[in-house]
Amino acid sequence: MKTKTIILIAIFVYITAPGCEKKEQTALKRNPKAQALYEKMIQVMRDAQTMYYESAYECEELEGETIPKSNYRIWLKKPNFARVEVEQEGDLRGVIIGDGKCWWSYWPNKRPFFPWEDSIEYVKTCSTSYTKEHLSLGLYSIAHLIGNLRINMGMPILQPSVFYNYPDHLVKHVDSVICLGTEKIGEQEYDVIEVSYMNHQRSKYYWLSKVDHLPRKLKQVIRTAETYVSHELWSYIAIDMEIPDEKFTWQPPEHWQEYGFPQKRDGLLNPGTEAPDFACKGVDGSTIKLSDYRGKIIIINFWRVGCPPCRKGIPYLEELYRKYKDKGLVVIGFNCDDDLKITLCLLKEHSVTYPNIVDASGEARDVCYRQYQTIRGKSAVPLHYLIDKEGRVIDAWYGLWGEELLYQALLKAGLK
Repeated sequence: MKTKTIILIAIFVYITAPGCEKKEQTALKRNPKAQALYEKMIQVMRDAQTMYYESAYECEELEGETIPKSNYRIWLKKPNFARVEVEQEGDLRGVIIGDGKCWWSYWPNKRPFFPWEDSIEYVKTCSTSYTKEHLSLGLYSIAHLIGNLRINMGMPILQPSVFYNYPDHLVKHVDSVICLGTEKIGEQEYDVIEVSYMNHQRSKYYWLSKVDHLPRKLKQVIRTAETYVSHELWSYIAIDMEIPDEKFTWQPPEHWQEYGFPQKRDGLLNPGTEAPDFACKGVDGSTIKLSDYRGKIIIINFWRVGCPPCRKGIPYLEELYRKYKDKGLVVIGFNCDDDLKITLCLLKEHSVTYPNIVDASGEARDVCYRQYQTIRGKSAVPLHYLIDKEGRVIDAWYGLWGEELLYQALLKAGLK
């Protein structure tokens, strides 16, 4: 009876959550001029045979706390060549090279210390390590590779892999493209557009040149429990310039070693492990405690509003919950990153009835990012755990399982 009470209260909150209706109306705005400007920017990049630009990148994080400024240079050449160099405080901190067969990443001076490393081993390898990944033409995100350098720089605001016709996973979630007028920078006048994603959870702003249709100034705002703002200034842009193939070649020096990042799955709890108990705040402000559901089969879904696979999985989990809740299945959503109002709007959109934790406290984040993902610094969502009636882990996985595989796992867990 306790579970049903929580669900009924949650439904009431979803329906009456303030601001949802306003955001849904905002999402319907489509300005033809702004849409044309946005599409032209993308098309110019895709039509180019080579492209070079430099960018000054800055990120404001956690109420004004600023990450060190970065400058990066990027060379792109079709069909599948790329080079990125990132500088901070005058030092070359990281290099990425796509040579047509592999992606190489290395740190010319010293790679950063990763949270999962042994300090003694780090000293031995920090100046002589690189990574190597096989190239997937048109399916590889240079922005994510830059983020993987882990040199205190977030991902670029505009995905460089657009140049290769990369299917950016955020494109499907664009809900608004509007004009914000024009602005003069130096002697040039620029069209300013805003591209909104996922009911304004994320916004990107572009100051587009009237000459070549490419941005000179970029801004991104990500709205979670905190607001993250990043800025870029592009300069020295060149389209279809001559770039020799030698620019995209690199071989590790003698005695250098390939560095292997731990896999995210390595940090998941093993089957048979007792699932750590937690008591966190639900959507209605009440406490959801894992141990209160002992005797039931539980799926815990760690998710974020700004994660496209997470959003895709919500209606699937709702359907699963409605289908099997009377047979002893409980689904618990767990969001420790997002603003409550934004989260409630999404849950309302999908008519979610299963219990959801929306708690950005340090305790809740510790549950998600330390207790259920045990390698510090290696975490992701969507993450799912299947827990048996005695509170032990049956399995854990990232992404969504196929319906038949999950159903077989539920039967194994004792679903009747």
